[in-house]
Amino acid sequence: MRRNILTLLVVNSLFGLAFGVYDLAFPLFCDDNGIAKSTIGLILSAAGVVNFLIVVYGGRLSDLVGRKGIYGVTFLGLAATNMATPLVPKLAYLAVLKATQQMWVSVRGAIRGTLVYESVPVERFTRIIAQLVGLENTFHAAGYACIATLGLASATMSYRAVFLISGMALALGAVLFLGLFREKPLVIAPSRAYLSLRTVFKLDLHAKLYLIIAAGFIFTMGIAMSHALWMLYFREKLRGPWAGDLAGFQNWLGVIFPGIAAAEPGGGHGAEFALIGVVAVFHRLLLGIPMLLLAPFLRGRFKWLYVGGLIVEGVMIAAPALADWLVGSFLLVAIVWVAHDIIGASIWYPVQERFIQQFSRPDRRGADVAKANALMALGAIAGQAVAGPLMSWEPALPFFVGGAMIALASLILIPL
Repeated sequence: MRRNILTLLVVNSLFGLAFGVYDLAFPLFCDDNGIAKSTIGLILSAAGVVNFLIVVYGGRLSDLVGRKGIYGVTFLGLAATNMATPLVPKLAYLAVLKATQQMWVSVRGAIRGTLVYESVPVERFTRIIAQLVGLENTFHAAGYACIATLGLASATMSYRAVFLISGMALALGAVLFLGLFREKPLVIAPSRAYLSLRTVFKLDLHAKLYLIIAAGFIFTMGIAMSHALWMLYFREKLRGPWAGDLAGFQNWLGVIFPGIAAAEPGGGHGAEFALIGVVAVFHRLLLGIPMLLLAPFLRGRFKWLYVGGLIVEGVMIAAPALADWLVGSFLLVAIVWVAHDIIGASIWYPVQERFIQQFSRPDRRGADVAKANALMALGAIAGQAVAGPLMSWEPALPFFVGGAMIALASLILIPL
């Protein structure tokens, strides 16, 4: 249904804006409140445990009561947790809120592809999901730009302001989705129309889904390791060997935006926030825009697009570490880092979504997709937990180790 796809495009773009704000702001917020990098990684990791315990149950519930209601509730839950995050910056409070936020993100992610798959002809799914996710990631860039604004705006712009922007975008998305989306009748096998821990967590998936899960566990570990604290890597380097680059950027801001570059909101590092925000914006734009442009060409040879995309992604994620160690240039590291998704996730992600939907059972699609996603996401628990210690040992090491793991994970998919 065209109306449903247009609704999903709009509300997921709003999610992209909101998630972009939260994703970049949360580690910086923790860091500014004196929480150690290793502890931040553990907070993210603990959230992954909650994700595994809840997301499969949420997916199965969507099979039984409908996907629309569950999907709309995830937006409302995210709005509440995002707006609450900056109110009490204490470790235990932040850990609980992050776990809650991750739960809503994961349930939403598990249902999103299924909503698209059940709304379009199968042959159009790969193109449509690539366009939807590409647009969503492009709006991530707009969310990241809000963090850059911390460095450009007056001191009245604070963490509370950007988290409020995030929550308001999500609340608007919930209203639009619940009001406009038209859900198809449920497909339920009468003998399975109930919920229990045994049926929800039973490992009874299609054999090829286990190949995707095995590879997904490893590359999710690598992605989590390399991405969980990347903004803190840039912050650390900008306060050390790249301080001259930061000063040059601040001088440039002073010329382009007279009088506002000296503003020191968000912890007293205005230009630093702005520069990290600029890197983040390009990071997402160079995923979202290529995914949008490549979507019409993702036809046939899906396995090799999947394998090849992961190999390129892994190599490009490891490359910033090599650029740091061999050259030490901020500009080179930043360019290599933001480019890693151009011929990486922009290709392999929509293909992975296609395979997961294809090998899921129609009467249990929500549960099967959620189960596959949840098992792959277990890799993030380990990846996020070790990101902090690796960065404390050598700032660029999470890039190198994470990228190598992603490239190696692709080999598991060859028998697919």
